[in-house]
Amino acid sequence: MKKLLGIVVLGLLWCNILPAKIINLSDDINLNVPDNFVYSELSQNMFEEIDGWEDFFGSNSEMFYIGTPNSVNFSKELIENPDKFLEPILKKLERKKLKSEKAMINFIGKEVKRLSKKKGYESVTFIIKGGTSITQLMNDNNDFKEFMLEVNEMSAQDLEKEMKAGKIDFIKDLNEGLGELKQFYKFSKIKLSKDSNNNPYLIFNYKASLPPLKTIGQWYLFIHNDRPYFMGIDCMGCTKLKEISLIKMTEPMLSSKKVNISANNDLAKQLKDLSELFKSGALTKEEFTKAKKKLLN
Repeated sequence: MKKLLGIVVLGLLWCNILPAKIINLSDDINLNVPDNFVYSELSQNMFEEIDGWEDFFGSNSEMFYIGTPNSVNFSKELIENPDKFLEPILKKLERKKLKSEKAMINFIGKEVKRLSKKKGYESVTFIIKGGTSITQLMNDNNDFKEFMLEVNEMSAQDLEKEMKAGKIDFIKDLNEGLGELKQFYKFSKIKLSKDSNNNPYLIFNYKASLPPLKTIGQWYLFIHNDRPYFMGIDCMGCTKLKEISLIKMTEPMLSSKKVNISANNDLAKQLKDLSELFKSGALTKEEFTKAKKKLLN
């Protein structure tokens, strides 16, 4: 309960920011941030406990918080030692003896808001660098490999068109996959496209609520130097995301060349031809699946 509450609280506290300087977090991570921002690497990545995380990011990923000094320190303490802050709130909740779940959530929201103000919290953004290369992840996961090869053959416009056609079902599945968190979070928009280096990226917009705290936010998944990255940012009290986005924050680092996700162009062409044969009716579903498996192996 306390761990889940800690994740929800952090999500509601992450806020939008205005770029003003470039900071270097590691050899591969350079970001546009305000002048008064600092960064700190976390000792643990809370997302690694999500089922399937290693399939797309590998193990031993690196996670950083970026924000004002007070904000970063408070956020680190909250995720690394949630009992210190959440235990007193939960004890107050017990003494209140509130009967409805709605009243309990509202009380927790008010206490979190009061606590963040006391700690001088302003904003925090997170960025995670995957522990395994995209190339290795493709070699380990045929479904992911097939997806990446298909994406590599499509233009940014084609990707956006495909996602638009199926986004309703995708967003529905995404919200259902949140598990216990779906009572606080709801995804509303999604975009699959390509950056200036022709590498694919995925953006999710969402709303979150722990009354009286409300926020809208964005998750950003992208590729840099053959590594997967995951960023998150929220804007507490905003009605819509500002023009300054995570994409703009990462502009200093996204100057690498296109990741080679299709080293074997013949394979990509064969998969495309095979798909066209299946769509035309020349191959049965069983024949198509068998042939595709043979190519990927």
